Amino acid sequence: MRSVCWHLLAVLLVAGVAVLALGEPPTVQAVKQERNHCGVASAETILRAYGDPGVWTGQRALGAALCARMPDYKLRRPPAKGVHEAYYPAFKETYQSELAELLMDRGYCVISTRKSIDRRSKRIRPQVWDLLRTHLLQGHLAIIHVSGHYMVATGIDLPAQTLYFVDPRRPGTVFSADLETFASGASFHTKPDGTLRPGWSGRTLIVWKGKPVNRPDQCPVCQTVTRGRSHRYCKQCRCFIDRRPHNRVQRTIDAIVGTREGLGVTRLQRPRLRTALRALEAEGFSKADIRQGLLHYPLVGPDRKRLATLYRYAEETDVDLTRLTIDDLAEIVAAGERWRTMLESRRARRQP
Repeated sequence: MRSVCWHLLAVLLVAGVAVLALGEPPTVQAVKQERNHCGVASAETILRAYGDPGVWTGQRALGAALCARMPDYKLRRPPAKGVHEAYYPAFKETYQSELAELLMDRGYCVISTRKSIDRRSKRIRPQVWDLLRTHLLQGHLAIIHVSGHYMVATGIDLPAQTLYFVDPRRPGTVFSADLETFASGASFHTKPDGTLRPGWSGRTLIVWKGKPVNRPDQCPVCQTVTRGRSHRYCKQCRCFIDRRPHNRVQRTIDAIVGTREGLGVTRLQRPRLRTALRALEAEGFSKADIRQGLLHYPLVGPDRKRLATLYRYAEETDVDLTRLTIDDLAEIVAAGERWRTMLESRRARRQP
């Protein structure tokens, strides 16, 4: 077995593929997660490893952005209708495809696979493990999922048949797992209290810098085109397909959440918001794109488990928002708890 591994190592080195030397685990350091932030802390770990200095890369900023994106995400993805939403920092769960979209929108290459346990064998589908292994050998990093938790796979040592990973619950340590055990879906790691965690579910978010690989309707791995809005994952290799024709609405939401005060998403700084929206227009965003972002941005609402937005409010009350300008919508969104008063004031101004 060892001779086969060394032969494969030689082939990979000749091909220019990065493989870890025996006994030299990667030096990626896990970011310590806050409560329920394992997914975004894993993303921050990867972004730090890639040297991204952006304010948006922190786990709190990522969590706030994902919370703010949720109403738009649910509207575009009917199957996501029942997923959890809450006002940040009441952050409970990272939805993998939503995080994938956010990282793509920031210029990263992303491949996301869904839960991939074969029903008959109860093992990870071989093509999903092959995909993860290939990218780790190329020096890419990946968020891996086990039931209830996310961690970061940082590299593979083929001669030692070892996978290295870090855990945001236990920063400061590089862990290792036997490749065969990990790839089978069996338990390979323990919780801080020493009890075994479940094994890898096959869900993975592979992230790297490079030429974009995602395009609407086409799987980024096998290039299969799967038509129809309901098919978000390739049927052939289980990879996420980003079906958005563009990302300008989601980037508008990100720009708005970047003007918040404190941890929440509903207290905004008006001058910063106006500056951010002008910057989007200068970048070529249409008024329709910016308008959509404002309509779907979270407002202060009575139900902590369902975000209020202007879009939802108009649907539920039959209030006509069509006469309101972008400046009107921006003032309403930035009004905090007074947004309904501001809405009526702005509507009164626009009456014919």
